[in-house]
Amino acid sequence: MSVINFHHISDKSINNDKFPYSVIITKELMRYLSSICIEALDLSATGIVDNEFYSLFSFQYPECFKTFIISANRLPSTTLEHYMQTVVFLTRATNIKTYDMSYLPGQIVKPLYLDVYHPEKILENQEKQQNFPKSFHVNVNLPPSLEFVRFTHITVVSASISLTCKNASLKYFDVSYSVFKQYPNVSHECGKELRYLDVSGLSSTMMFQSVSLPKLTTLKMTHASIDRSIIEGRKWMLGHAPKLKSIDLSFNNLWTINMKLFNDNNITHCNMSNNLFRTVPSSVSKLRYLESLDLSNNLITSLDYTIRKWFDEIIVTSQNFSLNLNNNALICSCDTVEFLLWLTKTEVSFVNGNNYTCTMSNNSQVNLIEVTKDINRYFAECKANLWLRIGILLVSCTFGVSIPLSILYYYRWKLILFLFRKFRRAVERGLHVNYEYDVYISYEERSISWIKKHLLPKVETEWGLKTFVHDRDLIPGELTSDSKALSIHQSRHVTFIITERFGEYEWGKFEIERAKYEKYTQNLMKIIVILQNVHVNDIPEQLVDISNDVIFINWHEHETEICENQTRWFKLKTLLFLN
Repeated sequence: MSVINFHHISDKSINNDKFPYSVIITKELMRYLSSICIEALDLSATGIVDNEFYSLFSFQYPECFKTFIISANRLPSTTLEHYMQTVVFLTRATNIKTYDMSYLPGQIVKPLYLDVYHPEKILENQEKQQNFPKSFHVNVNLPPSLEFVRFTHITVVSASISLTCKNASLKYFDVSYSVFKQYPNVSHECGKELRYLDVSGLSSTMMFQSVSLPKLTTLKMTHASIDRSIIEGRKWMLGHAPKLKSIDLSFNNLWTINMKLFNDNNITHCNMSNNLFRTVPSSVSKLRYLESLDLSNNLITSLDYTIRKWFDEIIVTSQNFSLNLNNNALICSCDTVEFLLWLTKTEVSFVNGNNYTCTMSNNSQVNLIEVTKDINRYFAECKANLWLRIGILLVSCTFGVSIPLSILYYYRWKLILFLFRKFRRAVERGLHVNYEYDVYISYEERSISWIKKHLLPKVETEWGLKTFVHDRDLIPGELTSDSKALSIHQSRHVTFIITERFGEYEWGKFEIERAKYEKYTQNLMKIIVILQNVHVNDIPEQLVDISNDVIFINWHEHETEICENQTRWFKLKTLLFLN
């Protein structure tokens, strides 16, 4: 027989005792049918609710089949034996090309039951109440001749399935809106010849397997929870599909899209309707051969210049492009006037474009076509607002530029010194020179009051230099001579505070000799001597001997107040900062 068509042979309208709508397939019912060599058999919507073992799939000539359809029945799927009947049939049907086993109600996952004695309560310990069969694994070897497979809207919770293809010629594969305990494991061979793939309704978080799809042209992934995969950082694209022409990503709560998806820019039809896009994804602009783009039922308010320019370029190259923006949150305002003007000029074909509406500034809904026909009337005030914005922008720019420049001018010297110090430290690191202190201060005890009150606040707090003061920085327990010698060695400059009683300072000669040594070994930068109301005779002879290598600053009583304009402070600052 070429074709036996039993489609819808049983119907609820003729349900009676003699001809019941619900049919249980027995060996007796299949006695003649199983003995025929049939090329195409359609048993869809025949009211089958159960079948005896070795009845429904017990054909004597399974190799005759090219088409087998058994959709929209209520076949049981609770035991391994029922699954294995299908597996054995597919293995023996070596010439089959089309197999459709869809729309089969299956086992309910974790049902809740009422307590018959207390109907208002749900039975506790549901896991104990349920009598689910033990999970098992089924490996299905698809025949090499199989081209069309459809398993849409079925429930498989008791078994995990592996699909293996050998010398595959599978072109159409549909497992949409089915419930699996685990996403079917599909071998790479199955994707080599695949042209059409529909995995709608399956969570993309389950589809972790990547399969190469070199000839795939149509992909449907609606209601696939792609947004969850994006949030969790998972890969949701099933595999590399260089020849993909049509893709459907509607109903996925998408607000963004991965740029890598459109690297293969042969796509001509793209459906991203019923998502959460607020603008056209920029990655779509990679699709140079696009013929239709469906963005209906999103949250798009306008199209920016880049996207508008891209649409116009497509029209020039393809002469045929349709765009669906129906049921979006389009806005008609001064900010979107350029978009509205573009609508009046573009050659893009808008699907259902006469019914587009936009929201005005007063929140009223207006037909978009009416607005574009009389833009001057609706947005006459936009030019005045434009000049006002330009004026505000110019004033803002003036203040934005002048204030930073004023600050830079006021702190110019501090900034220059800061940059100089950074540069100097970088050079010193390159020369393997490492100073612990910027200046070592040598003084006799009566100068400590002036140092704490005037010198340290200026040098350390205001200028940001690090000083060594022996009353504060000598480490207890160490030899004073060693500590002072090491500190002078680690200082960039040495400053002597010379008063009329400096000669009474017991460490004065030691510190002068040590400074001379460091100066002659070229480790010390400068020796600075501050003379506070002293005669020439009061200057230590050791400093007089090296007067050519020493910088003297005469410091009088009226010069001790902290003031930036005082000549002596400025000279001291210059000496300490510059090498």
